[in-house]
Amino acid sequence: MASDPTLVLLPGLDGTGILFSPLLSALPRDLASRVVAYPSDPTLTLEGYARLAMAAFPPGPVVLVAESFSGRVALAVLATGDLRVVGVVLVGAFARSPWPAKILSRVGPVMGLAARHAPDSALRRWALGRDAPADLLGLFRSAVASVPGTVLARRLRLLGTPPPAPELAFTTPCLYLQAAHDRLIPDKAPESLRPWFASLPVRSIPGPHFLLQARPQVCSAAVVDFLSRCASPTPFAIRSFVPGDAPALAAVYRDTVRGQGPRAYDTAQVEAWAAYPEDLEEFRDRLGQGLTLVAEGPEGPAAFGQLHPEHHIALLYCATRWSGQGLGSRIYRRLEARARARGVARLDTDASRLSRPFFERHGFHVVAVDHPVRHGVVFERFRMEKRLDA
Repeated sequence: MASDPTLVLLPGLDGTGILFSPLLSALPRDLASRVVAYPSDPTLTLEGYARLAMAAFPPGPVVLVAESFSGRVALAVLATGDLRVVGVVLVGAFARSPWPAKILSRVGPVMGLAARHAPDSALRRWALGRDAPADLLGLFRSAVASVPGTVLARRLRLLGTPPPAPELAFTTPCLYLQAAHDRLIPDKAPESLRPWFASLPVRSIPGPHFLLQARPQVCSAAVVDFLSRCASPTPFAIRSFVPGDAPALAAVYRDTVRGQGPRAYDTAQVEAWAAYPEDLEEFRDRLGQGLTLVAEGPEGPAAFGQLHPEHHIALLYCATRWSGQGLGSRIYRRLEARARARGVARLDTDASRLSRPFFERHGFHVVAVDHPVRHGVVFERFRMEKRLDA
């Protein structure tokens, strides 16, 4: 049986990892965790930080906790498609720096000096909260002051560059922890990240920008709850179809029909259904139309779905072994999101007896019943629709 996910903590702008001490003290002792510390290298890019983070991953699945600056690092990690990442917690993160470039260029070089000499009242007001104890103020000062100003300035400049627009939103489970009393970034910061995630639930916690340090117990409880929902023994990534997938997807198709078909159809119907695709090249060409998404795990493709034309769910199949793992729903939600983005008002599909309940759970209803013939065998099929503009 696979191990539970390990928490991998990616630090904020200081990059030291020192500031995770309060959270680590609040987390359950039996929870595996690993802190990533970034080197003081002013030449690193965000992709370079992502490679450093991934090099620190332990064996098995991981859940990232990405604070502030490292929100952008987490996006770069997810863009690699690393299957070890089964969840992401973003804390005070944003897609692009909310501060003007002029401010970034001036603040970075002197940030360490300012942190060392700023009055306690200023640090409490802007960063750590009015009730921040003296030891937390000292921890903050030592972390920021230990990093060269050139490195802090470089990291701030990296945040000023917008990330590449995603071709497809990440389906990796994500949670955004937002400080309700944040004085450093605006309330709309989570909205800047929504294009990158199929779903981005936000939990507001009373506290300042440095939420993990000021409210470690509350944040620990939120992280542990999220971690329990990410404890999947086999991580899957959703990606676009490539022509080389055709043989594996044909096998998924036949496995689905033969493994699940007998629940709703007789032997002759199952074998007639499973006979497709007879021509692999024709199947490959079909999969290349519209948008075809593949759920891939460590052993290869396990499910796939297709939107073609833009208003029609043409295919949606999941291998019997992985049925009930939510892969079909993950793929469907991505297909629906694409249809909505293209302005489609109504989705339709031709559902089997097997898939009808799935589509009903996703808001479809039957508009017609027909009886197509395949290899001389008659099937019952349901024409189903879902309004997207309701």
